[in-house]
Amino acid sequence: MQVTLQSTPGICSEYIDEHNKKKEITVVISPIKALTSNDGSAVKLVSGCNMWKSCKNENCYFSLAARQKKEKSKS
Repeated sequence: MQVTLQSTPGICSEYIDEHNKKKEITVVISPIKALTSNDGSAVKLVSGCNMWKSCKNENCYFSLAARQKKEKSKS
């Protein structure tokens, strides 16, 4: 099996900067990890955004802010 992975540039209109201002910015979504099932019959791709560390949007799947919010809710 051959798998080709590509990054995808795009526009994010939900980015929130360090001053809590929403902006429209250019982002790149890239596959960062590929996981296979034990028998090799399935592949799961995990993607990430190049702006994940600086985005303060707690509702964004990729942002560090969302990860921190999720961790707080577990405690």
